[in-house]
Amino acid sequence: MFKALKVSLVLIILALGSVAVYGADTDETYFDFLKNTFNKHDKKLNDFLKTEFQLFLGLFPNSELAGEASYLLAQTFLDRHDENEAFAILMKTLYLYPEGAMRTAVSAEAQRIVATNGSYKQQQDELRTVIDGEFENGALEDRYYRYLKFLRELNDRKLYDWTLDEYYYFINRFEDDDRIEQIHRWVADMYASKGEAEAAVAGYQKYEKLFPVDKNLPYVIINRAKVLNEELKEYALASSLLTQVIEDYPDTKYASTAVYARAGIKADRLRDYGGAIADYRLLLAKHPQHEKAVDALFEIASINADRMKAYRAAIDTYNEVVEKYPDSPRGGEALKKSAELYLKIDDYFSAAKQYARVAEVYPESEEAPALLYEAGDIALGKMKDFQQAKDFYNRVAEKYPASEYAIKARQKVERINEKLGQQ
Repeated sequence: MFKALKVSLVLIILALGSVAVYGADTDETYFDFLKNTFNKHDKKLNDFLKTEFQLFLGLFPNSELAGEASYLLAQTFLDRHDENEAFAILMKTLYLYPEGAMRTAVSAEAQRIVATNGSYKQQQDELRTVIDGEFENGALEDRYYRYLKFLRELNDRKLYDWTLDEYYYFINRFEDDDRIEQIHRWVADMYASKGEAEAAVAGYQKYEKLFPVDKNLPYVIINRAKVLNEELKEYALASSLLTQVIEDYPDTKYASTAVYARAGIKADRLRDYGGAIADYRLLLAKHPQHEKAVDALFEIASINADRMKAYRAAIDTYNEVVEKYPDSPRGGEALKKSAELYLKIDDYFSAAKQYARVAEVYPESEEAPALLYEAGDIALGKMKDFQQAKDFYNRVAEKYPASEYAIKARQKVERINEKLGQQ
């Protein structure tokens, strides 16, 4: 599918220095030929037209006919039912030729694709707004850059190869542009998104060689480490790269990201549980309000409970979540997990207390009625403490009268009263 595109890309690059050999009206003559050929609607000419329209746009990017040529190029893709590629070209037409005569037709076709193509179901509203919005004019490189940003944010898997070709075209076409470094990063990121791990790593390494003092270098190193870890299983190398970021860029946002990532590698890949806990603690000490702070505590607790069987240490860490980050949406989860660990060590009183705390600290939690009811079951079944069980059940009925557990709780209280009455 992309063979013709790659060929056309080469043709365009070669043609960039060749416009001067044509006459002043060559764009009109050339376009008339292409339009007449297109109007034959001969499927055998489809690949020819794809390449020729691309060549025309490379030769005459500022022609008044370029917008219409781009629109017809999209139509050649639609004729072959290559709808995603057609959409990419239509959007390119809007970005590069915002005042073109075909604006209305281009917008309508793009809106139709967005409405019917499943690839864009989740982005329909956003894409419709973009299509109907204002597209800035200005220098060609600025328009092209905005188009590349659109492709990157669109993140359409069916357009990964297309997007990569567009990145490379920009690098070749606008080699002196100040945004070239960013596009090189996007190239490496795209290889990673495509699942071509070796190419992604090579792309990141290329960036490090070409831009050794760039402020975004730690971003590149972290992403190279991510691919090495997740795709190529080179855990030690990934960890060492993250250490490089931590040591060389200690005062940047990248350092904390690297610390968290290195902790994960130590825990999940290298089985260095003590080292992983130390890294998570380092993150918490230096950046207590970091967006991953609560996640770090959960990871510490998980390592203690699942890897080291240090249940008390894990419980303390879950309690730390509630004490230090009471507004975290994971607070109720922390109490629940600590209760489960108390059950593991047969501390039923503490387990029931932790379950009940969910309703006290996070009364709006969806699980609160069930966990408070569970506290009653523990008091009744494990502790044989009827009064405590009644207290928990009554709290369920009082705090959550509309829940399914309220009915069960009242029934349990009645049974307990009957049992106590018999005694």
